[in-house]
Amino acid sequence: MAAGVWTEYMPGELERFVPTTNTTLLTELYGSITMITAYPKDDPIRLGAITAYQHLMHRLLIGSVVVAVFPPIFAVLFIKDIRLTDTQNAFDGKDVTGKTVEKPAEGYEAELKEAARRARERVI
Repeated sequence: MAAGVWTEYMPGELERFVPTTNTTLLTELYGSITMITAYPKDDPIRLGAITAYQHLMHRLLIGSVVVAVFPPIFAVLFIKDIRLTDTQNAFDGKDVTGKTVEKPAEGYEAELKEAARRARERVI
């Protein structure tokens, strides 16, 4: 996704902020971020390229925040039975080493029996 945003918007951002009409220079700046360091710190081409990179990174940051933040919020809203214990999971009541920590959570007994039945069917 980031590569698509990069290839779609970066050439336009460079054209917008780098004060030149030299398409070869814009292509070189697009192809190599290290080429910017060849210019002096106060050069308008360097400052324009840095601004173009900042604008594009801002777009990528917004996209990554949307992708990273909203799914966990929706997941929490749709999970009905959130129970945090010392067990590896609420299904079998065992810790990470396999030792029984507590009785399996209430309501899971039928599911546990069904899983055991399915496992036996696979073996047969």
